[in-house]
Amino acid sequence: MKSGLVIFVFAIIGFMSWRVTRDAYVPNRESVQVTEVSVTPSPVRQGKKAKVKMRIENHSSEPMKLFEVRQSCSCLELESHGSDVILSGHILDIFGTIRANSPREIASSNVVITLQSTRENREPIFLRSAVSVPVIANVEVEPLALDFGEIEKGKNSRRKIVFQFAETSAEPKLLDMNDESGIVPFRFSVPVQTGPNRIEVEVIFDSNEISEKQSSYAMVARFSAVSDSTDQISIPIRAYVKTNVVFRPNRIFLSDASPVQTLMLQYSNPSQQLPDFLFDPTELSVIRAVCSAPGVFEITIGRPQNSTSGEFSLTCSVLGQDSLVIPVIVER
Repeated sequence: MKSGLVIFVFAIIGFMSWRVTRDAYVPNRESVQVTEVSVTPSPVRQGKKAKVKMRIENHSSEPMKLFEVRQSCSCLELESHGSDVILSGHILDIFGTIRANSPREIASSNVVITLQSTRENREPIFLRSAVSVPVIANVEVEPLALDFGEIEKGKNSRRKIVFQFAETSAEPKLLDMNDESGIVPFRFSVPVQTGPNRIEVEVIFDSNEISEKQSSYAMVARFSAVSDSTDQISIPIRAYVKTNVVFRPNRIFLSDASPVQTLMLQYSNPSQQLPDFLFDPTELSVIRAVCSAPGVFEITIGRPQNSTSGEFSLTCSVLGQDSLVIPVIVER
């Protein structure tokens, strides 16, 4: 009787151990793998599609069902294989396409494949892979940013932007200019072909058209190819004009917390004569004006207690030349 009880207890323990092992069984991930990822053609032209093939090999002892294929980029489209089963020792090829939507050097997408054994109580396994292909841009631009550097006031300067197109029918077209400085002293020439699929556009900076108020100019020129308006290229353009006067800050803020502020003016002319000042309105005042060095002036500006809030201006000039209009912001 006692020996029969012992056998029964061991049988129960063995059954429970078998259940635990069976419920926790996870197929060996190394026996189910993505063994091949191919893309043709490679590289691919921007805006075109390339064919994709992903091969899964099942070297486990159990059939595997493909539940889901997820990709990180919408540029990759794979055929649905929701009901496919990969038998032990067999392969499954997944086909699709990847599209080079942008002129990046590489189009890529991560891929996660979910499989599970067809037998009961099996944990799913996840295969991670990636699809990538080099991209040939429809147009290459040199330079990507145009900097005129420092230009003498009253002088002009010219720079070139070179477009190298993949198609012979393409030509750059200026869409618009996003100006950051308020004045656009930049002009663009008519595109000129200088080689096979090579177009040059000349950019002219005319310092005679600049404002007396500023010395730094910046804008963004946006181009597109005539044959494909979706290929848009933005090129930052900057120039700095060497003027007769440099001042800082470029605007003055006066408030209850800071009722006075000092303006620094530095003229290329080493005159020691103090600038003439004109406020609009006249309720603002210059508390102190000194020449700290030849051509260098420190102007302390104050706000009377009864002044109102608003935007005003201060006009400075030395010997009647190089007038500067400096914004003055007053807050109560």
